[in-house]
Amino acid sequence: MVITDTQKEMLVAYRDKAYVSGILCDECYNYNAWRKNIIGMPLIFCSSIMTVFNSSSFDADTMKIPNIILNSLTTLILALIGNFKFVEKQNNFHSNGLKFNRLCHKIEDALTNDIDNIGSEKIRDFIDEYDVLNENLEYPYVSSIKDRIRSRYYGKKTLPNALNCTTEFSIRTDVIPEGDTSVSV
Repeated sequence: MVITDTQKEMLVAYRDKAYVSGILCDECYNYNAWRKNIIGMPLIFCSSIMTVFNSSSFDADTMKIPNIILNSLTTLILALIGNFKFVEKQNNFHSNGLKFNRLCHKIEDALTNDIDNIGSEKIRDFIDEYDVLNENLEYPYVSSIKDRIRSRYYGKKTLPNALNCTTEFSIRTDVIPEGDTSVSV
């Protein structure tokens, strides 16, 4: 079976999309890991200080207020980590990043080593797998990372929809037809 040039271009585009999506996921994974570690540092300090205070020979009444403060800080930090779901985001982005990378390699392998056996059904399978991976992303990409990846690969790779489609629409008031009174400026 010989695929058409259009089908080959489509496969190359989906390979690029999978590649860039994998990088997006990796960058978002690293970002959330960094945030979790930054917020987790005070937790380590609070626990260490509390251990030193509690194992020392201070009077129990003297230690009451510092213990309350340190326990409150520990609870607040744990609540922040849980509320922002850093671990869940890390796991989701890491898992999907690996899967996007695997899909990219499968498409590359098919284009390089199995080009004669690629048919419409196999192309649809690649597209479906790509769509399923996008559906499995439970959290949005970080805007600053999207902007950085978009500028890095724009014009070099086919970008995934998350980078191509933006919601920044502006209404142009300078192109209202003469005599149209239905639109107020």
